[in-house]
Amino acid sequence: MKRIFVLLLTLGLLVAMVGAGFAAWFSDTETSADNVFTAGTLDLKVDGRDDPAVVHIEFDNIKPGDGYAPGGNSVLGPKQAGSICHVYSLTNTGTVAGELSVRVENVRNHDWGCTEPELLEDSNCGGSLTGELGQYLHMRIKAPGFGTEYGRKVNQWNNLAIPNRSMGVKWNPMTPGKTVPIEVCFGVPETAGNIIQSDKVEFDIVFDLKQVDERVK
Repeated sequence: MKRIFVLLLTLGLLVAMVGAGFAAWFSDTETSADNVFTAGTLDLKVDGRDDPAVVHIEFDNIKPGDGYAPGGNSVLGPKQAGSICHVYSLTNTGTVAGELSVRVENVRNHDWGCTEPELLEDSNCGGSLTGELGQYLHMRIKAPGFGTEYGRKVNQWNNLAIPNRSMGVKWNPMTPGKTVPIEVCFGVPETAGNIIQSDKVEFDIVFDLKQVDERVK
C-alpha cells in the first residue's frame, strides 16, 4: 500500500511539470513607426528683408531745429518729422517664439570739414567727443506698449538697450508671425548752434531675437 502512494505522487509531479511548459498568456505587440522630429525656426526680418541683424543708419545735412517742434524740447514723431525718422517693421517669420532686444552700438563721430564758425566754438574741431554731433543729436526709440518714450543723446545711447519684457511689454516675446514696429526719430535742438557744423555721426542699431527658454516659468 505504501508503494502505490509513492507512484501516484511521482506521477502528479510529472503532470505539473509538463503543464508549465505549455502555458500561453494573451499578448499584443504594437510598433510606433515613422517617428519624425522637426526642428523649429527662429527668423527675424527687418522691413521684410533678410538683412543682417545689424542695421546701419545715417542721416545727412541735418541742422539745429530739425526734428523738434518750434521752441519745443521734445523730438517729433514720424508724422511731423518723417524725414528724420524711420519706422522699422520687425517680423518673427519663424515657428518659435523669440525675445526681442534692441541696442545701439559703434557710435562714431567724425568731421568732414571744419568751417570758420565751427572752429570759433570748437577749437579741437573733431579732436574729441566734445562738441561733436553725437553730443547734441537726440534719438528717441518707441515701440507698442511702452508706457513712455525712451530718448537720449546718441553718444549716451552707445551700448545701451531699450527696455523689453522686463518693462511689461506684452508683445515680447514675439510669437511666430508677430510684427512689431520700432519707431526711431531724431532731433537737433535749436540751441546746438555752429558747434555741430560739418560734423557727422554714425552708429548701428542691433535687433536681436533669441529663443525663449520655456523651461523657466
